[in-house]
Amino acid sequence: MPKSVRLVSLVFLFLAAAIYAQQPAGERWWPSEWGPDDQRGAANRWTPEKVLEAKSLIETGQIYQLGRAV
Repeated sequence: MPKSVRLVSLVFLFLAAAIYAQQPAGERWWPSEWGPDDQRGAANRWTPEKVLEAKSLIETGQIYQLGRAV
Protein backbone atom coordinates (compact mmCIF):
# COMPACT_ATOMS: atom_id res chain seq x y z
CA MET A 1 0.00 0.00 0.00
CA PRO A 2 1.47 3.41 -0.93
CA LYS A 3 2.52 5.72 1.89
CA SER A 4 0.00 8.34 0.79
CA VAL A 5 -2.87 5.87 1.25
CA ARG A 6 -1.60 4.92 4.69
CA LEU A 7 -1.29 8.58 5.68
CA VAL A 8 -4.82 9.32 4.49
CA SER A 9 -6.06 6.32 6.50
CA LEU A 10 -4.36 7.58 9.64
CA VAL A 11 -5.65 11.10 9.13
CA PHE A 12 -9.14 9.69 8.65
CA LEU A 13 -8.91 7.76 11.94
CA PHE A 14 -7.65 10.76 13.90
CA LEU A 15 -10.28 13.02 12.36
CA ALA A 16 -13.07 10.55 13.11
CA ALA A 17 -11.88 10.25 16.71
CA ALA A 18 -11.69 14.03 17.10
CA ILE A 19 -15.20 14.50 15.73
CA TYR A 20 -16.59 11.68 17.89
CA ALA A 21 -14.99 13.17 21.01
CA GLN A 22 -16.84 16.45 20.39
CA GLN A 23 -20.27 14.80 20.59
CA PRO A 24 -21.92 15.08 24.01
CA ALA A 25 -23.00 11.75 25.50
CA GLY A 26 -26.62 11.01 24.73
CA GLU A 27 -26.87 13.61 21.97
CA ARG A 28 -29.76 12.95 19.64
CA TRP A 29 -28.30 11.77 16.34
CA TRP A 30 -31.51 11.18 14.41
CA PRO A 31 -32.87 12.72 12.28
CA SER A 32 -29.68 13.77 10.59
CA GLU A 33 -28.98 17.48 10.74
CA TRP A 34 -28.06 17.24 7.04
CA GLY A 35 -31.40 15.83 5.94
CA PRO A 36 -32.94 12.41 5.32
CA ASP A 37 -30.89 11.68 2.18
CA ASP A 38 -27.53 12.31 3.81
CA GLN A 39 -24.95 9.55 3.26
CA ARG A 40 -21.92 11.13 4.96
CA GLY A 41 -23.13 11.74 8.52
CA ALA A 42 -20.42 13.24 10.72
CA ALA A 43 -18.08 13.35 7.72
CA ASN A 44 -19.99 16.49 6.73
CA ARG A 45 -17.99 18.24 9.46
CA TRP A 46 -14.66 17.52 7.76
CA THR A 47 -12.93 20.62 6.53
CA PRO A 48 -9.42 21.12 5.17
CA GLU A 49 -8.55 22.73 8.50
CA LYS A 50 -9.77 19.68 10.46
CA VAL A 51 -7.74 17.34 8.25
CA LEU A 52 -4.59 19.38 8.88
CA GLU A 53 -5.38 19.42 12.60
CA ALA A 54 -5.74 15.63 12.61
CA LYS A 55 -2.49 15.24 10.67
CA SER A 56 -0.65 17.17 13.36
CA LEU A 57 -1.72 14.54 15.95
CA ILE A 58 0.27 11.75 14.29
CA GLU A 59 3.23 10.77 16.45
CA THR A 60 4.22 7.35 15.09
CA GLY A 61 4.04 5.60 11.76
CA GLN A 62 2.02 2.64 13.06
CA ILE A 63 -0.32 1.22 10.44
CA TYR A 64 -3.51 -0.70 11.18
CA GLN A 65 -5.33 -2.73 8.55
CA LEU A 66 -9.04 -2.05 8.79
CA GLY A 67 -11.86 -3.97 7.19
CA ARG A 68 -9.71 -6.86 6.02
CA ALA A 69 -9.76 -10.44 7.20
CA VAL A 70 -6.20 -11.62 7.63
